[in-house]
Amino acid sequence: MKFNISEKIFSFFCDKNRKWGSVEKENLGAEKLLKIQKIEWDVFWDKLDESNVNFKDKIIVDYGCGYGFDSLFMLQEGAKHIYCLEIEQERLDISRKLHLSHGYNNATYIDNSNISELPNKIGIGKVDIIICRDVMEHIPSPYEALNSMYEILKHGSNAYIGFSPLYKSPYGSHFSGYCKIPWIHLIFSERTVLNVFKELYKISDTINSYQKIPGSGLNKLSYFKYLELLKKFNWYIEKNYINRFSNSGYLKDGINILVSILPFKSIKELFIVSVYTKMIKNNKILFSSLQ
Repeated sequence: MKFNISEKIFSFFCDKNRKWGSVEKENLGAEKLLKIQKIEWDVFWDKLDESNVNFKDKIIVDYGCGYGFDSLFMLQEGAKHIYCLEIEQERLDISRKLHLSHGYNNATYIDNSNISELPNKIGIGKVDIIICRDVMEHIPSPYEALNSMYEILKHGSNAYIGFSPLYKSPYGSHFSGYCKIPWIHLIFSERTVLNVFKELYKISDTINSYQKIPGSGLNKLSYFKYLELLKKFNWYIEKNYINRFSNSGYLKDGINILVSILPFKSIKELFIVSVYTKMIKNNKILFSSLQ
């Protein structure tokens, strides 16, 4: 492929020695990987300021279960039943094997490719807790996902959503492993980025959008669009935190002060990296914390 000028400039900043899809965790042993996943799981709850969530005897939905680690931790804490949702059968198969290898068979594995079918597969108002960790930015239709969550959740029960990085933040493209320049995905067009990736990393020629990238597609969800979607449902928003970083209080405070004084939403979003929300399905509506 012959690069045009913008593609040549973008390719200059890319790591040409990187293989597509290669991650550091691939070479870790099962035990060490499990420990790392447990740390990430605990960090998720720290960022929500929720240290004592009770999973015992609860019916839970792991919305975007990945390889089943989060579900395993909840099963270990006494969950009655977990519905593991994914759009890739390979991930569901790996999740099932992980749970069985630890002695758990009280989980159901659901292909959630057609989100509109989910309430029929699980049941209306049946679920006690929904967990959606680092998934919302990948779901093709966030509105449909939130709608399905609302339908399957019991009144008075909780949904926890947390994800990072948001699309308009410095590394919101999720391509920092290939190109470490901040906001590179906003500087160069999607077509330019994908053309370069096809040449350097041999991704499929059929991929014509970030959403089509297998395993890590992006819906380009921005922070204020996320808030707009939440307001379409009768959630009681108990918590909604932005820019929750591990062990970096000064960084968080500094960025949040900057966000508070910036004049326009479009500029604010450039510095909103993460969002962590606790919602309750209720007849009350509270959006006072949503800014």
